Order: sequence, then structure tokens, then C-alpha cells
Amino acid sequence: MEFRFKKFLDVSLAAIYIIVLLGLLYRSKLYDQVPVVAGEAYGLGDVVDLFTSFIVVAIWCSVLLSGVIITLLNFKTNWPVTLKSLLYATFALVGYFYIKNYHLIF
Repeated sequence: MEFRFKKFLDVSLAAIYIIVLLGLLYRSKLYDQVPVVAGEAYGLGDVVDLFTSFIVVAIWCSVLLSGVIITLLNFKTNWPVTLKSLLYATFALVGYFYIKNYHLIF
């Protein structure tokens, strides 16, 4: 059972970095090209951006949950691995929102 959660944790870490990279590429290249309907405050580009943000937060929550479960299964050997994994995921989460909100690559 512990192996399945570790595999899920690894897949979640890879997924969060892939989604963050795709979200930042979308924001830097395609976001400005998506038109907004006249008179509307938000367009389809904002909906896609919001959906990407929700996916990043959901994956981060899954990393947190699987890390806690792995740590509870065997605390002595698993807490350094799960702590590193959680820090990597948190770095991706915070980095995504920091780069996106302060327009560092746009």
C-alpha cells in the first residue's frame, strides 16, 4: 500500500510541474491572443487561466494528502522523502502564482 502512495506522489509531482509549465507557456504566448467579448470584463482566456490555477491547487492538495498518508504509514523512514516532495510541490505552487501575478515572463 505504501508503494502505491509513493507512486502516486511521484506522478503528482511530475504532473504539477508539467501543468505549471503549460500554464505559464499559455499565459505568456496565447493569453493575449484570446479575444474578450465587447463589454465583458473577462473572456475565455481568463476561464482557462482560472481552470489551470484550480488544477495546480488540486494537485498540490493531492501531494499534501499522499505525503501525510505515507508519513503516517512509516514515520521513521518516510518523513524526509515526503517533506522534500511537499517542498518541491509548494515551490511549484508558489512559483506559479508569483510568476503569473507579477508578469515576470510576459
